[in-house]
Amino acid sequence: MLDQTIDLDRTFHALADRSRRSMVERLTLGPASVSELARPLAMSLAAVVQHVQVLEACGVVKTGKVGRTRMCRIEPAAMTAAEQWITDRRQGWESRLDRLATSCTKKSLPVRRTHERAHVTHDTFVIRRTYDSPVANVFRAWADPNRKLVGSRAPPPLLAMGTSSTSR
Repeated sequence: MLDQTIDLDRTFHALADRSRRSMVERLTLGPASVSELARPLAMSLAAVVQHVQVLEACGVVKTGKVGRTRMCRIEPAAMTAAEQWITDRRQGWESRLDRLATSCTKKSLPVRRTHERAHVTHDTFVIRRTYDSPVANVFRAWADPNRKLVGSRAPPPLLAMGTSSTSR
């Protein structure tokens, strides 16, 4: 388990850098030389080599020599642990938000469940839910320890910061 956590940490560390993410994106199109990876980036070839080494250390990229050229290719299997970790977290939040909707419904509050599965960019991951219920009731249901909607955690920033209400 500890090895898995270390591998996951290394993968997320490697993908935390915008330049390395752009290299990975380029490699999804097919193998490329280090020089090809460096071309669109505003950095030296030596810096690109260091970034490639970070990606290789976590297993996301494999490199090899072809003649005098160092070629890189994506290693999709290395992303499996990170993908599974994200999926597990998303499913946990989906479950909590479903329980929140159920809780609001039990109080005879109208609930309109509009749900965008996920909008993903390089910098954000967003899950949106809309509850046609007064904001105070949603937060009351969310924070009620007897419902165990979120365990011992406080409402997450996405709920606290993303609320809006309209009067009807």
